[in-house]
Amino acid sequence: MGLRLNPLCLLVLLALPGAVAEGRGHGLRTGSAHVVVVSSTPSQGLEEGIARSSWYAKGIAFDAEGRFEESYQAYVKARQQFNRQLKRRPRWARMIRGWILKAEFQLDQSRRLRYRPHYRYRSYRNVNFHHTVAKHNKWLAIRAFTGQSSSKLRDQILDEYTRVLRQRRSDDRARLALAAFYHELGRHEEGRREFAKVRRPGVTYVAKDVAYYHTAAGNVEQALQFLEKAVRYRSSDRNYIMRANDFDRLRGHPRFRKLVGEPLGVGH
Repeated sequence: MGLRLNPLCLLVLLALPGAVAEGRGHGLRTGSAHVVVVSSTPSQGLEEGIARSSWYAKGIAFDAEGRFEESYQAYVKARQQFNRQLKRRPRWARMIRGWILKAEFQLDQSRRLRYRPHYRYRSYRNVNFHHTVAKHNKWLAIRAFTGQSSSKLRDQILDEYTRVLRQRRSDDRARLALAAFYHELGRHEEGRREFAKVRRPGVTYVAKDVAYYHTAAGNVEQALQFLEKAVRYRSSDRNYIMRANDFDRLRGHPRFRKLVGEPLGVGH
């Protein structure tokens, strides 16, 4: 069990530059018992270069605690902070634009999660599934930024995907999300078993979901093929693909950059 910190103490630590830095491979310490250190950051997204004393870092810490109302407010301030930096540091413009995109994405996910769902809407599409996808995105972002994995969110995500599939066994999107998440956890055999249950993995409307599955499973060529199919089918998916952590493992690939138009960091 890790050291438990009072949330107010956590914010004080976050406000001190370098006070919570573990180094590039690990990042921010949230001090939460349910956040465990992983050996290295398994993905590298638009977060690269964001200060551990920033409002974005505070938002990540709140997400790790499941405090989504507070993370929403933190990402609002992070976006403002990055816009000010964009004006002061024009040479870093491409990288900071990526930070702004990332803050906006995290803001969107917190907006989904900040209020308790209205249970009179029983449809999985209105409540369970989209809330779980937002938590899934939060889990990936915490790991990408900190090199740590939230076991609290992990357990919620597994439980909620399982409940969705009990309600709708034939839902390919939910099953693909669960299969990909198993791969993210290193539980590859379970991921392959879930993927084998997908009824129509070749249909166009789930191409983005299948691309993420193959990305998580480490099947780069298949992931790129389905990403190309997804973007041809729905060009608006490009915005999600650019901002989410789902495809961080592909960001260095020339085909990915050509397809998505990924913002590049300083020096590229």
